[in-house]
Amino acid sequence: MDHKGYWHDAAIADKLKDDMDRDRKDANPRYVIAFDIGSTVEIETSKGEKMLCVFKGAEKNKVTLDPIDEAGKPRPYLDVADSVTLSDGSNPGVRAQVWDNRNGKIVLRTMPVERVF
Repeated sequence: MDHKGYWHDAAIADKLKDDMDRDRKDANPRYVIAFDIGSTVEIETSKGEKMLCVFKGAEKNKVTLDPIDEAGKPRPYLDVADSVTLSDGSNPGVRAQVWDNRNGKIVLRTMPVERVF
């Protein structure tokens, strides 16, 4: 019996614990990514196109970027609600969604980290 007064079969409890441990090992690693204001970041579209930007700031889950125009390379088209990956070029990056793409700025909404039990 546990501290709440519920009875449990020890074999079932052990199996549930083993399943949860296996699920944790198979899940994608979770991490937090941090950028300094003014640092260069990279956006990768779902089609594999990459774009460099300057990190302007973040508020809650909205990230504001200024795109950097590269000579001879057109900017990839970013449609609202497009899925992209935001990174510093050395880490795998975090998933984000295009929230706004007007007035020369890009605003992304970062996606929540999947909960792993």
